[in-house]
Amino acid sequence: MPDEEKFTEPATESEGLKKGQEQPSLDEERGVETPIPPEDETAAPVSPVTQEPPAETPTFAPPVSKEPEEPPPAPEAKEEAEEEKKVSFELVETIGKPGSIKEYKVIVPWEEYDNRLTKLLKEIRKTTVIDGFRKGKAPLRLIKIRYRKQTKQEILDEIFPIVANELLEKDELSKITNPVLVDSKVEEGQPVGVVINVEVLPKLEPGRVDYTGIAVSIKKQKVTDELIEKQIKELQRRNATFEPKEGGSFEKDDGAVINLEVEDERGQEIKNLHLRNYLFERPDEDLPPEIYKELPGKEKGAKFEVEIPNERKNPRGEVMSTKDRWKVEVLEIKKCVLPQMDDEFAKDLGEFENLKELTARIRENLEKMVDAQARDAALEAIYKKLIDKVPFEPPVSYVDEHKRRFIKRDIDRLYTFGIEFVKKGETKEEYVARKQKDAGKTVKISLILDAIARMEKLEVSDEDYEAEVARIAEREGRKPLAIKAKMEAEGRVDSFRDSLLTKKVEDFLLENNNITYEEVEQLS
Repeated sequence: MPDEEKFTEPATESEGLKKGQEQPSLDEERGVETPIPPEDETAAPVSPVTQEPPAETPTFAPPVSKEPEEPPPAPEAKEEAEEEKKVSFELVETIGKPGSIKEYKVIVPWEEYDNRLTKLLKEIRKTTVIDGFRKGKAPLRLIKIRYRKQTKQEILDEIFPIVANELLEKDELSKITNPVLVDSKVEEGQPVGVVINVEVLPKLEPGRVDYTGIAVSIKKQKVTDELIEKQIKELQRRNATFEPKEGGSFEKDDGAVINLEVEDERGQEIKNLHLRNYLFERPDEDLPPEIYKELPGKEKGAKFEVEIPNERKNPRGEVMSTKDRWKVEVLEIKKCVLPQMDDEFAKDLGEFENLKELTARIRENLEKMVDAQARDAALEAIYKKLIDKVPFEPPVSYVDEHKRRFIKRDIDRLYTFGIEFVKKGETKEEYVARKQKDAGKTVKISLILDAIARMEKLEVSDEDYEAEVARIAEREGRKPLAIKAKMEAEGRVDSFRDSLLTKKVEDFLLENNNITYEEVEQLS
C-alpha cells in the first residue's frame, strides 16, 4: 500500500526509535500485563553511577578468570558502518534565501530509503512483541504498519544531515546552524523528495574585489586657538562656584534654585518629574527650552507655568500627542563665579605646573580626539564602499544576536546614565527595525574584515598580545600579570585577541587606501 504523505507537509520533530528501545506489545496496548520473568537473584547489584557492578570484596577464594575481551569489529562491519554514513542522492535545485540560508532540494533513490528502513525494522523487531508471534519473530510487514510514521521520520532524520553535509562540503561552505528538514515526500517505490534548509557562513572572496586603492575624502576638525579657548572656558565653568544674587533678575550664565511640579492634561501629577529646592547650574542645558526661554528677567519668588508638548501611548498602544503643564517657582537666583584662569588654577587641577602646560595638554587631547574621529570616519567610508562591492546576505542568527546586544546596551545606558535610546516620535517597531539594520551592517563589516584578514594572512602573535597588555597595564598603573589574570578569569582572552586582529585589519585598510583629509573650522 503506497505511502500517501504529501510533499507539502512540513516534517515534524523526530519521534525517532532508538535501536534496542522496547516497543509496546499488542497486549500492553490493550491494557493486559505481560508477565515479567524473575530476576536473577545471584546477580550483583549495579551501581547507579557507573552502571557497573560494585568492586568485589577481597576473599581467599581462587581468582575468577576474566572474560576474554571483545574482539575488534571485523573489516566487513567497519565497511558497513562507513556505508551508512553515505547516501546516494541527486541534487534537483539550490536556492539562496534571505539570511544566508541555503535551500537544497534533492531526491533520494527509493532503494536507499528502503534498505535503511528494512534494517531499522529488523532492529525494532528484536524487542517487539506482537500478539500471536514470539518476541523478535513478527513479520516485518506488521512491524512496518505499526511504526510507519515513526520509522519514516527516523530514516529521514538519518538521511538529510548526511546529504546536507555532503552538499556543504562540495560547495565549500561552513554551516552556522544545523540543517533543518523543511519538507519531504515519501511514496512506496518512488524516489524520496527532501527539502533542506541550512544557515551558512557567506563565502566571501574579497580577492575578486579590490579592497585597496579605494579613494575617500574625509572632513577633519581643525584644532584652532578658539577651540582650545572654548575647552578652557568649559573647565572654568565646571569648576565655578555659585553665590546668591541679591536684588537682581536672572541673566545668562546665572544659576537658579527652582521648584518644579508637572501635571498632564487631565490634571494628574507626574511625580517622577517633580523637583524641590533644586539648583540648576546650567538651566540652558538642564531645563526644557520652553522653561528656560521664560527665565531671563525673572526674580527671586517668581512663579509661572508653561505647557510643553509630549507624546504618550494609550492603553491600545497608540501614540497620542498631549500637553503637560509645568509649574515653576524660582526660589533663588545664583551668580556664577568663574575661577581666574592662571597658573594657580592649573595647579588646582592637580597635574600641571602652570597654565602653559594645561593649554598644551588640552591641545594634545583635542588633536588625539579629532584624529580618532577622522580615523573612524575614514573606516566608515571604506566599509560603505566595500559593502557595495561585496554584496551578500548576513547570517540571520548573527544579526539577531547583535540586535539583542544593541538593545541590551541601550537599556543599560538608560538605567545607568538616563540616556534615552528611542528617538522622539519613534515607535517601538521603528526602533527595533533601526537596530536590525545596524546589526546587519555590523555583521557584514565583521565578516568582510575576517575575509581580508585571511586573504592578507594577518594574525595576532603572542608578541602583539603581550605588547597590548603591557600598554594597558602602564595606562592603568597595574602589573601586566594582573591584567592577564583578570581577562582569563572573565573569559575575555579570545575576544581581546579578536579586537587586536580587527585593529590590524583596520590599520591595513587605512594604509592601503587613498584617504584625503580636509580640515574644517566646524564639522557639520
